[in-house]
Amino acid sequence: MQSEPLLSDLVERTLREIGKFGVCPELNRQYRRIYDRLKAFARGRNAKHDVPELLRRFLEHNERRYRAGSIGRARRSHLRRAVLLLQECLVSGQIEWKVHGHAAPPMPASEEFLRLHARYLDNLRTSGKSQETIESARNIIRQFLVFLDDSGSRTLGGAPRTVMPAFFQHLLARYQPTSIRVVASHLRSFLQFAEGGERLLPLGLRAVSGANRSFRHSRIRNTQR
Repeated sequence: MQSEPLLSDLVERTLREIGKFGVCPELNRQYRRIYDRLKAFARGRNAKHDVPELLRRFLEHNERRYRAGSIGRARRSHLRRAVLLLQECLVSGQIEWKVHGHAAPPMPASEEFLRLHARYLDNLRTSGKSQETIESARNIIRQFLVFLDDSGSRTLGGAPRTVMPAFFQHLLARYQPTSIRVVASHLRSFLQFAEGGERLLPLGLRAVSGANRSFRHSRIRNTQR
């Protein structure tokens, strides 16, 4: 097959370009996994067409999967983004890291994650949280669940314990340290709310949440005396 050596070279050049933007290692690994699937796609079809045609067919293949319900909108967007970076590197030899500010933010593809996201926001409203807090939680929890989706997890119970450190590493490319503390607070509350979520909390965050529960229980006992 003629296209694979050229494709492999293009993938490595694109990953080097992505690396120049200082994105977190986990994001690089996500792109590499997508490009490995692209190579498998080419091998599985014994593709002998040129790389631009191969990329076009891969996009069409994933569009059919999206329409059939095999992948969600977030996964479809991530795959398209990865292929567009390859196309840009193929044409110009480099890539420009664009932020698509007008696109709707991706949502998780997992039905369980969508329901959990909605239930948690309803819980915040019922608890009387401010609109600012609810909107902040909406965005942060959405990002976390999309990250889980893109990492291959479809349920909290099926997510590995390493997902939290990986997610924070992912965020460090865009968030200031002070903002990371806000993210940690929202995620701690969310994972305490979600069944089976607390096991994903790193020990430091788990210790804080445990202390808070002990304090609340102590206050309850004192008021009952």
